[in-house]
Amino acid sequence: MRLSPGAGRAEFLIRHRFAVLTVAAVVIGVKTSVSFGAGSDFTFFRMAALVFTGHSGDVAPNLFFAGPTLATGPLDLYRDVPTVQIGPVPLAALTPVVLWLPQHLAVTTIAAISALALPLCLHLLEGAADEHLGRDDSRPVLVFTAGAACLLLWPSAFGRYVHPDDVLLLLAACAAVRAGVAGRWVSSAVLLGIAAGAKPWGLALLPVALLGSRGRRLVLAPAIAASTAALPWLPFVLGAPGTVDALSGFHIYVSSTAPLSLLDVGGQVPSWLRPLQIGVGALLVLFAVQCRLVLAGIAFAVAVRVSLEAQNYDYYFAVLAVATVGADLAVRGRRMPWATITVVLLVYDARWLVPNDWQVAVIQASLLPVVLGAVLLGPAVSRLRTPRRNAGPRTA
Repeated sequence: MRLSPGAGRAEFLIRHRFAVLTVAAVVIGVKTSVSFGAGSDFTFFRMAALVFTGHSGDVAPNLFFAGPTLATGPLDLYRDVPTVQIGPVPLAALTPVVLWLPQHLAVTTIAAISALALPLCLHLLEGAADEHLGRDDSRPVLVFTAGAACLLLWPSAFGRYVHPDDVLLLLAACAAVRAGVAGRWVSSAVLLGIAAGAKPWGLALLPVALLGSRGRRLVLAPAIAASTAALPWLPFVLGAPGTVDALSGFHIYVSSTAPLSLLDVGGQVPSWLRPLQIGVGALLVLFAVQCRLVLAGIAFAVAVRVSLEAQNYDYYFAVLAVATVGADLAVRGRRMPWATITVVLLVYDARWLVPNDWQVAVIQASLLPVVLGAVLLGPAVSRLRTPRRNAGPRTA
């Protein structure tokens, strides 16, 4: 039977889904970075890179850095500039790009690298689903549709904001799940450690290391993950006493449009927020691992972070949207990425249509129950929508 031209184009797009998504993500990401220019985030990243490489004298005094001091060497970075929330691994990886390239070219390069992470994460999640749940002919359509929805958030968010640590966290987490379902537990543990070392709330993902672990692995896998997360920080902690106190003493402020404001919390973020995010996220990730829903574990952890957050930057939601693709893939028989589409619609459109701050905060807070419901109620909804086959008359 001859396919219609429209069907033929759709088949071509789905067959080459990762190439199509790569081109689209890079084009949108680079275009966004050119439109917004360097921005304050890149300036902040460059300041950190200069201090990190021992060139604090080249940093002009600003709101975040009082100027060069005798103590501000590379190992003093996180103690003297605790506003730096970029982990050592992503900072070291992109410092050459930041310092060696002209500013506009460096911003464009980081935007392109960040854009490439979108199709790569989707490829890893689809491969994990094939390995964990078996192949499904409808899965490429789901992944392509989900990727198209994520294009509304991911490239524009990371084209505007220079946040390679968030990109690295999600990429390492997806790779860890892919390695874990394939039985490569050491690789999975190391990747989880890299993710946790990139951002503190990434510690909530460490229970993924327990996937398939038995006997000594129940101890070894989490130990490897935790050690990998801590190792890059050790030189700073040991070389500059007071680093831990300085980092833990840094607090951002609660936005009136963020979920934390619904609890009547204002001013500086309370010290209990990050432990709460990590603890609740880790429990849900552990639940996902134990219930063969490990593909949804990343989305659970990110949704906890976003729904219990004091701010609401676009890159939070971009990470959640891509992570939610794993939640859609975790539900057997799902043919469309309903969870991903719902999350994208809520944060891309609905958030800007409501008239006041508390409703914006409610929408962000609702993301966790939306993701949980899409996964936990998914099988029941699928059974209701799938017509039962006629099995013939019953016999006694």
